[in-house]
Amino acid sequence: MRKRVRVSIPNFVLEVLKKDIKYFDLSKDGISNIIIQRLGFENNQCFHKKVLDKTTIWNFNLNDKNTELFDEMFKLSKETIESEFFRKVFSTYVNLHPFLREKVLNTELFNVVENAIKSNHKLKIYYEKTLYDIYPIAFERGNDLYTVLKAKKEGKEFLFEMRYIEVLKIS
Repeated sequence: MRKRVRVSIPNFVLEVLKKDIKYFDLSKDGISNIIIQRLGFENNQCFHKKVLDKTTIWNFNLNDKNTELFDEMFKLSKETIESEFFRKVFSTYVNLHPFLREKVLNTELFNVVENAIKSNHKLKIYYEKTLYDIYPIAFERGNDLYTVLKAKKEGKEFLFEMRYIEVLKIS
């Protein structure tokens, strides 16, 4: 059975989570589970203990995988209270730079694109309802500090926002 989580988080954590939910078009449960899955086994910092801020209750359901892994994550964290574990994980996430938060949320996509850049492989991507054949060149920071992919298409350079890229094939 899935674990229901209820944790009091600082308001600055809530602000960043809400911003990323909107930016990446994720649900509260979706973003919460990705963060727990990717950062739950990390040696997270205790940023939340150093910030004096009002708190808000954050409710979400752990997915099946995170429910199975939770006991081990919690044990490795050396926390004694579950809510402290969750506050620590979310505080770590929101204190990352936006492009690092994006990489936490889209690890698989970044790995595929990074490998294509390193090996100079062509990618077929689906981007905003259009198919493109591109040669990825490098990652850059957009004006909003999230990640864009610099790529060549038919000899010209273009920028693609990573949040809209779906890789269909590596050539």
